[in-house]
Amino acid sequence: MSQNEVKTIKKTYPSVDLAYSFAVASYEVAQKRIDAVDSRLQTLLALGATVSLPIPVLANAKALSFNSTWFIAAACAFAFAMIAGTVARLRGRIILLHPSQLYQSWLHFSEWEFKKNMVYFAGQHFEANRSLAEIRGRLTTLTASLFLVEGVCLAMWAVVHH
Repeated sequence: MSQNEVKTIKKTYPSVDLAYSFAVASYEVAQKRIDAVDSRLQTLLALGATVSLPIPVLANAKALSFNSTWFIAAACAFAFAMIAGTVARLRGRIILLHPSQLYQSWLHFSEWEFKKNMVYFAGQHFEANRSLAEIRGRLTTLTASLFLVEGVCLAMWAVVHH
């Protein structure tokens, strides 16, 4: 790139230095957001399994019939909740800049070009990471909803067969 082209680009993008710090910080924001969703999901799955798995044992002690539509619906809701939660945990990966990628592909840039490129790629990565967090969040909501459906079905099973 010639000096004139660099000057033109710098005039076109005068705030690269200001945006650079936001771009670098965006990776930490994305990581925290994904970690928060994963934490909620992991807690939800653990709670769902802890509450749900002993119920058949307790129901057997009370001689409830497992041949009930309500019980089968509850078991299906539990299974789908666990599947949705597991899919959410395994779905995608956060995009971060890897130092070796910087070494291999970016070190030949001037400081200003490096920062400009960093702002651009951080924006692309932020959008992909935001989308990942949104998808995982929706799957977490689906998981919670399925556990709720399971609870309602179990309650109906206990009431109908008592």
